[in-house]
Amino acid sequence: MLVCLAVRMSMSAPTLSAKVLAIVGRVMIFVTAGLEHSAANMFIIPLGWLTMPVEGVAWIAGLRNLVLSSLGNLPGGSLLALGLWP
Repeated sequence: MLVCLAVRMSMSAPTLSAKVLAIVGRVMIFVTAGLEHSAANMFIIPLGWLTMPVEGVAWIAGLRNLVLSSLGNLPGGSLLALGLWP
């Protein structure tokens, strides 16, 4: 809900700085809460890959997380988007 709210608010913001402020706060709350979202994981997981030694298990686990969170976000985001449709 926070990510969809950030997108919706940024679409209605008139300036670039207002768009950035609308997005950043909501996404930061989402990531800090530890919730699973494919867009947040696409930033956090590769950042973790860069900081650890190369291990096959970590790469596979990260890819598995990205695939599963993306599949889970598709129906949830679609239903919420339909609810926010003007």
